[in-house]
Amino acid sequence: MPEPTLKIQNPPWWRRRSRTEKTLLIVTAVLTMLIIILLAVNLIRLNEGCHDICLTPGCVKTAAQVLEKVDLNANPCEDFYNFACGNFIKNTAIPDDKAMISSFSIVEDEVEDLMQSILKKPIAPTDTKPIVLAKTLYQACMNTREIEANSVIKFKQLMKKLGGWPVIEGPDWDENEFEWLATSYKFMKTGMTPDMLLNIVVEADISNSSRYALFLDQIDVKLDKIKRNGFNETVFQAFYEFMTKVAVVFGADEHTAAEEMRQVAEFIVTLARITVPAEERHNQSLENNPMTISELENRYSYVPWLEYINTMLKPYHKVTPNNTVVVKIPQYYDKLQDVLRNTPKRTLANYMFWSKIQEYVTYLNDELRNLELEVYKVAFGIDKRPPRVKECTQLCIRLYVASGALFVKNFFNEKAKQEVTEIVSNVRDEFIKALKTVDWMDDATKKQALEKAEAIHLHMAYPDELLDEKKLEKYYENLTLDSSDYLGCRLNISLFSDAVDYQELDKLLDKKDWRHHSYVALVQAFYDKNENSIEFLAGILRNVFFNETKPKYMNYGAIGHIVGHEITHGFDDVGRQYNTEGNLVNWWEPKTKEAFDSKARCIIDQYGNITEPEVGLNLNGGHTQGENIADNAGIKLAYLAYKEWVKRNGPEFVLPGLPFTPLQMFWISVGNTWCSVEKNEILKLTVLQEVHAPNRYRVNVPLMNSKYFIEDFQCGDNSKMNPKHKCHVW
Repeated sequence: MPEPTLKIQNPPWWRRRSRTEKTLLIVTAVLTMLIIILLAVNLIRLNEGCHDICLTPGCVKTAAQVLEKVDLNANPCEDFYNFACGNFIKNTAIPDDKAMISSFSIVEDEVEDLMQSILKKPIAPTDTKPIVLAKTLYQACMNTREIEANSVIKFKQLMKKLGGWPVIEGPDWDENEFEWLATSYKFMKTGMTPDMLLNIVVEADISNSSRYALFLDQIDVKLDKIKRNGFNETVFQAFYEFMTKVAVVFGADEHTAAEEMRQVAEFIVTLARITVPAEERHNQSLENNPMTISELENRYSYVPWLEYINTMLKPYHKVTPNNTVVVKIPQYYDKLQDVLRNTPKRTLANYMFWSKIQEYVTYLNDELRNLELEVYKVAFGIDKRPPRVKECTQLCIRLYVASGALFVKNFFNEKAKQEVTEIVSNVRDEFIKALKTVDWMDDATKKQALEKAEAIHLHMAYPDELLDEKKLEKYYENLTLDSSDYLGCRLNISLFSDAVDYQELDKLLDKKDWRHHSYVALVQAFYDKNENSIEFLAGILRNVFFNETKPKYMNYGAIGHIVGHEITHGFDDVGRQYNTEGNLVNWWEPKTKEAFDSKARCIIDQYGNITEPEVGLNLNGGHTQGENIADNAGIKLAYLAYKEWVKRNGPEFVLPGLPFTPLQMFWISVGNTWCSVEKNEILKLTVLQEVHAPNRYRVNVPLMNSKYFIEDFQCGDNSKMNPKHKCHVW
């Protein structure tokens, strides 16, 4: 029998591994388990509607920007604005030269810094005329040595040439040589628009938007609510003191200045009180009062209208007694005759000169500019003027065609133009869907509304003509500027602008005329009711409003809701009065109009019942209704457009470091867009005067009215952001 074989037992497999191998195996096992766990978590997240984390540089930067604004400790269902902007509010200090800091002002500063980097460069031989003009204007503004030495002397000489400012002429001023009409004609010739009593402008005819027409409007009274209250308002008292001090600087006796400028101040109050407040000017039909010039002279015989208009338009156009003028506010001109009849000539002359002097103070020396600052302190809370370079850059941006060409050629991102155009298309589609489903419109009105929505024309970023040097040279061929004459630059630009407007009067209106869409270096968007068009200027297509590296939910929440806002303006309380072609036509059936008015009344009352605690004033729901209607609908449209985008393209990743879904981030993006801190002085003026509600309510109230917001943040029935009473128009 064979001897049994001795079996040697090998050590277990694990024991045969070296220490290094064991370590690597353990790490591999742990990593494998982590991967399995992460996959499971991601599967759960996807089933719950959540997404993976976006770690691109654009997403990381966006997340950091959001965290700078959002207060994660605040409850979004109690005060969403405080949640979306809490850190911004806590950490933002308003500099002495500003009344507020907002998302808009931050982007405006960026645009101005970019423009200033070009404007400050010396004029080069290769610069085209528009660039030369912009740089020349900047140099004239920065030429403080010449301004300090000569500006007041030049301005005094100009006033003397115009007949003399009575308060500084003293007893030498002869009232028998003064006629307010003759003085108005002198103002016209210098470039100082004589709009202190009469206000005639060339605009698109509201009844036939294919042509231009002459409009006679009431005068534009800045801060009219303050001026109606007169000396009861602290701001008005500061304004009166400013008037008096300016007169003294120009050479008036201090006692005489105090007395005569008080009479002027009282006259300003009288004028303010015969104008119609903005909140009473929503019915456009009441402002469509065409009259022949003959009829105008019969009704308001205290003005030789044919002579006045032809003097204004000379040499570009000549009207006849049969030509038509559209009178917007007849009652203002009914009352103006008595005001003029009862006002001493000296007071009237002092007022006319003062009206132009206050416009031109900023072009004069620092002594006068600092007096103006004293009013700014009281009215806006501004304690010092902005740096000179900033003021000069802002001025050059208002040389719109030239500055627009500079901005587009040097700083605009073409990809933004393409992508925002797509957003506009998607948001418009949602508005059309909404129109088709509203149950309070009759079929005939709805049909016309759909035609109007589909016909809205888009002006995106800038017109191509801004890149055509020959067209730009032609446009500016009659404008000359001198860097050693800042005041002269201002007057020449005014004369040039008037000439451009007056030459339009005998022409058909081209709604796509590039010259009217070249105001691009501004952070703005708007709807034009006469064109039935929306416009998004190049300056707004950046930063918080749009960036192609951000997730779509951020862009739809920002620029997307502004798109929806502007589209809705075609169907707000004023825009709805104009038809597809931009003509003032009543295309609404009576019952549908009643339904609209009822829904608008809900919005008016909702905002009007809000008290701004910082200033103790109620919001003006009537005055702000158009903007409020647009805010509420615009946000909704952008939200629905984004959800449709997700259906077509799939869900997006979430931002790192933020515990919010893409839909929640849409709402946060809306809130971030309106983050601001403001001084109480400007907040009070916003409540009193502005057509927009303060930013807090531009966010909170539309979200309170939105079932989609309530669902996405799961706000309970008892939360402040989920009130029982909600308002909707569109």
